[in-house]
This record gives sequence, structure tokens and C-alpha cells, in this order.
Amino acid sequence: ISAFSEPLTITIDTASPDAPTILKVMADTGVADDGITYDTSLSFSGGVEPFATVELFIDGTSIGSTTTGDKGSWSFDYSGTDLAEGTYSLTATAIDVAGNVSTYSQPVSITIDTTVPGAPSITSISSDTGTADDGITSDNTISFAGTAELNTTVRLYLGETLIGTTTVDGGGAWTFDYAGTTLED
Repeated sequence: ISAFSEPLTITIDTASPDAPTILKVMADTGVADDGITYDTSLSFSGGVEPFATVELFIDGTSIGSTTTGDKGSWSFDYSGTDLAEGTYSLTATAIDVAGNVSTYSQPVSITIDTTVPGAPSITSISSDTGTADDGITSDNTISFAGTAELNTTVRLYLGETLIGTTTVDGGGAWTFDYAGTTLED
């Protein structure tokens, strides 16, 4: 009878890994991490258990997979594909080293918006003295109001100098208080 062979370790793993997390959509232009961008070629990153394979899906269709290292972080470059304007749902699954598949991750909504908004309108200034709405005033500390595309950012310029930004509300209105600055005649 021979001596014992070298031991062979066998691990039985029937537990599905946790679903991966999608932490970042790279090239999210505009407001950070809101999922709305004009960039049509994106990259994604997230986390899951170490040494897993992450498969990514847009609207339920696989777009490819990537692997994680010993820290469990992953990234996926999808910048070679241009997405058309519209809203997409990004999900991911993880496959551990034993071949167990996780449930789908929480969906992340991505909106590609390449349409240039219409120009905003300045509809009034505060303290328009004299004839109403003629834009002539004796008040040299004023505020502005107007309308623009919903939920956009309006940049205000005095000549070619940017004096500030403001956000358009859900009704399409915006205001900008410039009363802290005294304008010359």
C-alpha cells in the first residue's frame, strides 16, 4: 500500500453571489450621477464579490461581461458603442467561481439626451421702475426671471461675462437674484 497522495481540496459552493452594484456611469454630463448625459458612448463600474464575472444588460439584452479581481471592483468599457437618444435600463448579474448566478442588480436608468434645448427667455426684472416691462429702471440692484426647458440650468451673462447660473423648476420658470451687485448706469 502506497503512501497517501497529495490532498485535493474540493469546495462545494451552491450559494448564489449577491447581485453586483452599479456605482458609476462614466461620462455622466451635466448634473453628476443623475443618469442623464449627452455622451452616447459610456463606461460603467461597480462592485461584487471577488473573482466573479459580471455580465451587463441594457434593456434586458447582454452587452458583455467583465471580471473582478481580489477586491471585487469591476469596470466595463462600452464607449465603442454609440447609444441612440432615449432612456435605457442598465442591470448586471454576477457569476461566482463555482458558476452560481446572482439575481439581477437594481436597475440604473440612463437617459441619452443629445437634443439642444431652446434658448431661455428673460421675462422680467425686479423693480422695473417707470413703464412696466420696458427693461428700463432706476434700480441698479435687480433680479431676473424667465422661462426655459424644464429642469435645465440657465447661465446668465452680462455682456460676455458669466454672472451666475440658476436651475429651472418643474414648471419651466427660473429666477436669479443679482441684487447683491450694484450695476452702474
